[in-house]
Amino acid sequence: MKETIKLYEDGEYKTYERDMAKIPLTVEDWMNASELDIAQHNYSTRMAGDKPMKAKDAQDLVKADVKFVVNYFRNQFTPDQAMKGIAPRVMVEEFNRWYNQSAGALDIGNEKGDQKK
Repeated sequence: MKETIKLYEDGEYKTYERDMAKIPLTVEDWMNASELDIAQHNYSTRMAGDKPMKAKDAQDLVKADVKFVVNYFRNQFTPDQAMKGIAPRVMVEEFNRWYNQSAGALDIGNEKGDQKK
């Protein structure tokens, strides 16, 4: 299976891919998902708090999202290229799948469920 992303660069879309057969999910992906979890938690905490939200709060979350995508595609493009080239639709439709794959990279359960020894 190949995951792809298109970034708009220099007036055209450029496609980047991650071939999961050649570059499977690893602990690195799981760590990237964990870092994103922390950023999302921090954002949610600020939203629920008594202090008014600031633009920087949203920017921090977006930067964490972009960093996750760049890492997921193994740094084939920079965060700046991603910020300028990823369509918002991708961050809604594709992003969650990539995150869910990465967050479950260490799932070692089996079809029968966890069994005690």
